Amino acid sequence: MSSLSLLSLCNLTGFLACLFALIVKRRKESRDMGTAVNHVKWLFQGQDELKILFLDYAEPVFKQVDALLSSGTSGRFIVVFHAPAWLLAAKGKKWKGHELVDARTIDFKSKKMIIVTKKSNYDIYEEVVAFMKFMA
Repeated sequence: MSSLSLLSLCNLTGFLACLFALIVKRRKESRDMGTAVNHVKWLFQGQDELKILFLDYAEPVFKQVDALLSSGTSGRFIVVFHAPAWLLAAKGKKWKGHELVDARTIDFKSKKMIIVTKKSNYDIYEEVVAFMKFMA
């Protein structure tokens, strides 16, 4: 076997191993997200459509999202907020018209995203500020 075909075989094996690891990681993330969404749906039973905003106070877009939530013009959200207890309490008073859920209670740490549920399906939007402005 020539060194070129051995190198190609090693590259292919490495590529397949990385692909397999990526698939496993994505499936775990998807399963975790599904569990978190089902937990929030269980907390807010009886509503056909939910707009769930996952937000971490350390995200760069936090100030923009905070302003949109405070203005009340972006529609009603269930905000799964990852933040210290004092900040949760402060934002709970400031974000009128929105439901606030401590992210630690559902054991899910996510990046910023909005999930819109419709019965058993859900859509994911990662451009949070654009989505909220569009909904205003």
